[in-house]
Amino acid sequence: MYELDIPNSLTIIPATKNEAYFVRILFAQNKDILNSGNISLSEWREILSVEDPDEKHFLVCKGALPVAYMKINGLLNTDKAWLSMLFVAKDFQHQGIGSFALNYAEKYVKERGFDVINVQIDKENIIAINFY
Repeated sequence: MYELDIPNSLTIIPATKNEAYFVRILFAQNKDILNSGNISLSEWREILSVEDPDEKHFLVCKGALPVAYMKINGLLNTDKAWLSMLFVAKDFQHQGIGSFALNYAEKYVKERGFDVINVQIDKENIIAINFY
C-alpha cells in the first residue's frame, strides 16, 4: 500500500568517506575470494578520504542501493591505468553489474587519454579470471 518505487537502473557514483560503511559491507562479503583480511570501517574511511590524483574509488548503485565497489588507479601514468579492485554484493552477482562497472572503467580511462586498462587479479581468484 505504501511501497516506494525505486528505479532498478545502474549508476556509478564516487565513493568517498561518507560511503565507507557500504564499501565495508560489500568488501566483507567478498574478502575470502579477495584473499584479504578485515578492513575496518575506520580504515575504509581513511582510504576513501585520501585525495590521491592517481586513483579513484566508485560505487555502483542499483537504484539507491550500493551493490558494487571499484577502484581505478595509475591515472598519473602516461600509458596504462589499472582496475585494481572490483567486487559485487553477493546477492547481486551474475546480474551484469561487474560488466557494467568494467565498461564504465574502460570509458573512464579512455576519456582521460588511456588506450589500455590493465586488471590486477590474484591468480587463485578463478571467478575473476573467468570474468575478465
